[in-house]
Amino acid sequence: MRIVSAALRYVNEGDPENDKWFNTSTIYGTAIGGFQALGLLLRVAPEKLSAISLSAWSKWIPILLKYPYGESGRLNLQPLLIQAAYSRTPGEIIARLEQAIDSENDSNGYLFVIHKMDLCWDERLGAALLAKAREPHLKQPVVRELLQRLLEHNVTGSRELAKSFITVPPPDS
Repeated sequence: MRIVSAALRYVNEGDPENDKWFNTSTIYGTAIGGFQALGLLLRVAPEKLSAISLSAWSKWIPILLKYPYGESGRLNLQPLLIQAAYSRTPGEIIARLEQAIDSENDSNGYLFVIHKMDLCWDERLGAALLAKAREPHLKQPVVRELLQRLLEHNVTGSRELAKSFITVPPPDS
């Protein structure tokens, strides 16, 4: 299939121009094209995902994390693509996830990107997000969402961190 070959070529050779849009409110069309090419490969030729270089996976991580994509009632590609990328480049995913958390913290004080990581939880991700939750510059709703996810996944140290936020006796209003 020529379209599958074209998608694979675009994923390996295309430029998502991440430096121009990541951590802004804009997403470049070149990045969206990469997301769509990855989605096509996942849907119709999943065996081709193994032909994607590690450097190509790394360059598409920002769009996998930031694209406001969702499908209800059908295959939800985004978590599956993030899982595929995480299995190949976990350190790069974690680094970009931390950047996305900082961006969401600074722009709106709420955390949306964490939900996209549901298929990737392991000790490495848990430890990185626990360390992130300890950063003093994070706003309370972001820390709350991180802690909720950490506790749901029984990450070692998350209970202790949650307890550290409890003041006894409670402060006066």
